[in-house]
Amino acid sequence: MELRELRKYRNILSMMRLAEGDELAILKDKKRKIEKSVESVENVEIRVLLRRHYLEGLSWYKLAIKSGKTPDALKKSVSRYLKNYKNVTCVPE
Repeated sequence: MELRELRKYRNILSMMRLAEGDELAILKDKKRKIEKSVESVENVEIRVLLRRHYLEGLSWYKLAIKSGKTPDALKKSVSRYLKNYKNVTCVPE
């Protein structure tokens, strides 16, 4: 491989790392915004469900076991809240 090709390859790798860094920064910013939105929810039960499911990754089933309710009941509660909350566009999966 020629020196020119090596430099070109190194420059491409540097650009790829920068792009990955930019994407990571964008994702971190989105995560902060989501966390801020979740923490702004006034209803404590809904806020905890949102945090635990969407941010901590607990399944509805595991949350239901801890709460003594069914997974469907928890999803329905969150869904009803989100339908009334104008700035949120996602619904439980």
